[in-house]
This record gives sequence, structure tokens and C-alpha cells, in this order.
Amino acid sequence: SPIRGDDQTVSGAVITIRDTTEQKKLAERIEYQASFDQLTGLLNRHAFEQRCREQLAGTVPGATHAIALIDLDRFKTINDTSGHSAGDEVLKQIAGIIKSRVRRGDYAARIGGDEYAVFLNDCNQESATAVLNELRQLIADYRFAWEDKLFSLGCSIGVVVVSGSNADFSDALQCADTACYMSKDGGRNRVTFTDLDFETITSKREEIDWPRKIQQALDQHGFVLHAQPIFPADHIESPARFREVLIRMKDQGETIYPNAFIPAAERYDLITDIDKYVVREVLNQIEQGGLDGVTCMNLSGKTLGDESVTNELIEIVAGAEMPHGSLCFEVTETATITNIDNASTFLQQLRDLGCFTSLDDFGSGLSSFNYLDSLPLDFIKIDGDLIQKVLQKSETRVMVESINNIAHTLGLKTIAEYVDSEQLYEALKEMGVDHFQGFYLGRPEALPATHLPGKNIGVSVPA
Repeated sequence: SPIRGDDQTVSGAVITIRDTTEQKKLAERIEYQASFDQLTGLLNRHAFEQRCREQLAGTVPGATHAIALIDLDRFKTINDTSGHSAGDEVLKQIAGIIKSRVRRGDYAARIGGDEYAVFLNDCNQESATAVLNELRQLIADYRFAWEDKLFSLGCSIGVVVVSGSNADFSDALQCADTACYMSKDGGRNRVTFTDLDFETITSKREEIDWPRKIQQALDQHGFVLHAQPIFPADHIESPARFREVLIRMKDQGETIYPNAFIPAAERYDLITDIDKYVVREVLNQIEQGGLDGVTCMNLSGKTLGDESVTNELIEIVAGAEMPHGSLCFEVTETATITNIDNASTFLQQLRDLGCFTSLDDFGSGLSSFNYLDSLPLDFIKIDGDLIQKVLQKSETRVMVESINNIAHTLGLKTIAEYVDSEQLYEALKEMGVDHFQGFYLGRPEALPATHLPGKNIGVSVPA
């Protein structure tokens, strides 16, 4: 500011100097944090999307780009066994591998958790395949040492190739995300390409969305239990004291049957959570007086083969307040033979707790006759496909008669499922089958929901 005399002439000046170093550093830091991931130094999701959109908007005719999503495999194991400090170090080292492989002009980002994204500029599918497969192999070969442990990872990569300035980045990213899930579903440690074909993508997304739907149903009681009656041979007119519980899913008012979601539950390791859910819900029903007699429940092969799960089920049943003989657990012939030692121990523990046991779908393999006398069983449920053919094929009739006779010789009761007509019922009754289940005798009916406080189980989708 000038210093002026009485005549307004300038005789000097006052100069103020302010040090803005810290403010400038702060502004630079804020700008950096707005664009870069603090842990890895890669672009963050927002900056990655912005740069990709700008690049796509300026695409010249004929040019193509590749957008890839990279999801680490087995990363959760490191976090669970060695802590988040080890997990953070892995994420930084993987980011270094990605930086070393992308080319000048490409973009690399960490978009969340253990997920990364890469934009390969001016790159066709052949070139993208070479780059991403080399990156996949580098990550597969990578070994992480932490304290006394050595870890190996891997990655699943989904890619979409886009061309033209009118390509929509959001659509492309969604397709790449679906392709990434397809890589995981296909066995992991692979690169999967997909096109911007939304009919195919929608179909794949619906299939891939099953884990989320199952998780939501488990968390929010989106499953509904139905019960189908099972009648003894001479008392089909009396009220049923014996029933099988069947599970359905409710999704936006629609009833979804098990054949739609059970394969996905098995594939994504959620089937044991469903088994525990059903057991708890049935016990809730019994404790509240909603079920009397004997209630049968199916257990999956994965449950039967996992000792930690069977031990947990034993604890659940042992802690329940119910009359002796209220439960019957059904296990399939194939699963039982595959896990014969654990199955035999588990079934005996259930019987010791006052539960009945049943071998389901017997006759679908006919390989387990030698095991019948060594398994702690009460019932054999004859495979429904065999039952359906009794009136059509004489050899099937002989087969069912043989199963029934052998079961009786071993002191076991038999149940025929899929009995859908009076004629079939009379033929099976003549053979001496003990119990009957099927549409001729009664259709499944929904049980009322009963959710007791503190009875829910926590479940999660595997990484």
C-alpha cells in the first residue's frame, strides 16, 4: 500500500507478505485426495469414471478401448488370519503389480475393497487379452509373506471392449462387472470377455444375483416354509401327524421354488445357512405350538460333509425345548455315501437326541444296499422317479418291491413319495409300503411365520 504525503506524493510503501505454503499444500492434498486412493495411490472410482468418460467422448471413429474389472481371489483369508494391516499391504503390492503392467495412456484404479479397474486406451480384444492375461499370471504367481505365513492369491477379471464415442461408460462398467462374476463362477483365476449385449447380460446378472437374493431372504425372513403331509398306509383319512417341510422364497410378491435357488445356494456355499435357517424356524414352530407330531427336514450334502456345521446343528437341536420324536432329518443316498463316516456319526447323534432319521431318494443310485445295515436309520424314502414308473414298468415295480422288502428286513419303515393317484397308492399299499406322500394325499401348505427374538442366525456371502 503506498505511503503518501500531504501533497499526495508517494514517499514509500507498506508491503505485506503472507506465507501460503501450507494453504497451497492443503489445496494440493485435497485435490489429490479427490482423485486418488489413499492406500494404493491409484485413481479412485470417481476420478476413474470421469477420465474414462472423457476418453470415450473423444474417441475417433474405428478406435476401441477395453474396460476391465479385477477382483482378488482368496483375499478375505489374509484379512481373517493376519489382520487388516496385512490386507492393506497386499492391496498396495497388488496395485504396484497393476501399475507395472498398464501402458502409458491407460488408467488404473482401486474402486473399492479388493476390486481394481483398468481402462486400456486404444486397445482391441487381442491386445487386451495379452495384457490382462499377463497381469492375471503375475498376480497368480505373487506370494505374500507376513510374519510366519505365506499366502497366494489370484484374480478374476471381467472385460468389455467398447468402440465409438457414443459408448456409455456406465453400461460398459456393468457389463465388465458381470463378466468378472462370470470369471468367479467359472472357477476363478481367469479372464472373461463379454459384449455390450444386454439381453445376455441381463440373463447372467439374474443368475449371478442369486447370492444377494438368498442372503437377503436369510436376513429378512424372505423364506416361507410349507408342509406336505405324510400318511401311514391305513390312516390316510385321519389328520396327518407326520409331514415334510419344504422351503420357498418370496421375492417381490412372487413365490420362487427350490429348483430355482438351491443350485445357486450350493454353488455359492449358502446351502448350509439355509439348512440351519430351516431347522431354527421349525424349532420355533414347535416351541410355539404350531407343529405337533413328526416334522421332517432335508439336509444338503454340503451340510452332511462339514463337521463344524453338523456339530452346530447338534447344539441347536440339543438346546431346543420339544417333545421326544418331534423331528426327522432326511439325508440323500448320494450325500450319505460320499460322507459315510461323518454321516453315520451325525445321524447317531440325532437319534440319541430323540430324532428320527431317514434316507431320502433311495433307489436313485442303488449303490447303498451294503451300507443300510451300518447306518443309524429309521426310514427309507423311495425315490420319486421310481415310484412314478411303478404302474408303467414291471421291472420298476419289482425294484420298488425289493427296496421295500430289504428295508423291512432291516427293521426300517418305508415312505413312497410322488404318489399322485389312487391307482398308484393302491399298488404301493399292496406291496406293503408303510407311508405315503404326494399330491393325491395332500399338497404342501404354507406354515405361519414365527420368528422368535434371538433365534436368527447370521450369514454372509463369501468373497
